[in-house]
Amino acid sequence: MRTLQKLFLLLFTAHFFIAIVAVVLSLETAIILQQPFQSKSFYFFVFLATHFAYNVYYIHTENGQVHKMLALFSLFGSIAVLYFVPRHFYPKLLLIALPSALYILPIFFKLDLNRGFRFIKLMVLIYVWVATTFILPISSFLYQSPMILYLLYRVVLLSFACILFFIRDEWDQSSKRTASIAAWILLLLQILLAVMVTTTLNVEVGLCYMGIGMVNIILGIRFLNTTQSNLQYQMFVDGVLFLQGFIITIIYFLKLS
Repeated sequence: MRTLQKLFLLLFTAHFFIAIVAVVLSLETAIILQQPFQSKSFYFFVFLATHFAYNVYYIHTENGQVHKMLALFSLFGSIAVLYFVPRHFYPKLLLIALPSALYILPIFFKLDLNRGFRFIKLMVLIYVWVATTFILPISSFLYQSPMILYLLYRVVLLSFACILFFIRDEWDQSSKRTASIAAWILLLLQILLAVMVTTTLNVEVGLCYMGIGMVNIILGIRFLNTTQSNLQYQMFVDGVLFLQGFIITIIYFLKLS
């Protein structure tokens, strides 16, 4: 039992879980847009690249050496797998890699990051997650109402998750209050967009989105009002993202069987 507990904790602390979340949301994107899945090498690359970025970000923490070893492992792995990723993905990958580097690089320098810069980092993080899990996996980007609606929902979903982490790390109380108000606005938008998906696009997907919205409201009540541990953020906030993608993926494969 203790071994299982350690493995469970390792899943989160070594950032394997957040890498799985990126893959699951990428699969969800293909399903809701009714586009073909990408190659296995593509999803392996998404996993390894996400795992690399998050471990690099935590190199200067208490378990920095462990994160450094894991980051090196995923770096070499992603380089090897990149060879098998179709070349037409490379321009998109570059547009994700550059902002990701800008987000990570400040941790290697002792900078006095002002409020404006911290806000920009938040926007960059949201962009990277939306680009990785929605823009990157799709084969063709058509500016039609279904895709735009699904994209808006994904932006709102990921923005709420990122803002919760932003509030956890932010020390300026004024910024915390502003971010908390923004979080509640995002929750209202999430429910509204979920209702629109249910009534205009796909009932099953929309109902799933509405359920996730309700879960996020519960998370908002808990995480916006009380201080939680880093592990709880990883388990519950990231867990909601995983749950949504997992449910959509399971529904899809159940229909095929």
